[in-house]
Amino acid sequence: MEEHQCYNVMKLDEIVPTMISAVAYVNKHWNFHHWKFDTIYEDTNCSSVKGPLAAIEFRGKADVIFGPICDYVISPVAKYAAAWSLPLITPAALGDAFGMRSQYYSSLIRIMGSFVQSAEAVHHMVTDFKWRRFGVLYYEYDYKSGQGHSGCYFLLDAIYKNLNPFPTDVNVFHRRLMMKDNVETLLGHLNYLKAHSRIILLCGSQDIVRRIMLAADSLGMTSSGEYVFINIDFFRSVTSHSFFLFLVLSIFRIGRVQSLQN
Repeated sequence: MEEHQCYNVMKLDEIVPTMISAVAYVNKHWNFHHWKFDTIYEDTNCSSVKGPLAAIEFRGKADVIFGPICDYVISPVAKYAAAWSLPLITPAALGDAFGMRSQYYSSLIRIMGSFVQSAEAVHHMVTDFKWRRFGVLYYEYDYKSGQGHSGCYFLLDAIYKNLNPFPTDVNVFHRRLMMKDNVETLLGHLNYLKAHSRIILLCGSQDIVRRIMLAADSLGMTSSGEYVFINIDFFRSVTSHSFFLFLVLSIFRIGRVQSLQN
């Protein structure tokens, strides 16, 4: 397990007490013929180095692994767990690549499905509503940060790779937003999308989506009635322990956006 810094939705000090309490309850109220459950944990710091090293420490000590959360930690740890025939249960690993169970991830159990489900929902919206132009604004890590790609990147990867081909007359316009980007850069992204589409898909944490919508309001995009923002909110799905990914349709009006400023 880990203190999840990638999406900032799961923290070690919030998860571990819950797990310990659950294990204590099971030990007290259930009879497993003299078996006793115990909990050991490590903080991977979302590091693809520390995560696998922690997993190696668990070998021979653990019968099942819960977590990790970050994709670049899950990938090597899940491969080791498969080689050791050790179940690995996680609410993450949503990327398309983790579906290759027989080849790499045979012991991986994903309790939230995958990005393919969201990609299928987008595909249905595109075809059912006969969209021909839509924009995408998503959060991505800075290339120099060493963090690799964000979850939003992998979500878009699933949309493009698994659901192609879109109808030939469908045009997708996308822009990526990084944490270092200032308001002017964000406004530039929105002005670009504003000029090309009336439907904009968003992907990012709640704080990032809030920044986007406040900027969109300053451009008059939330009050004109001409634009629809669709937030692909898998961040909240993780924190709510949901087993599915949701597409949250968010049509923001001025009063709603201004209330976010308070």
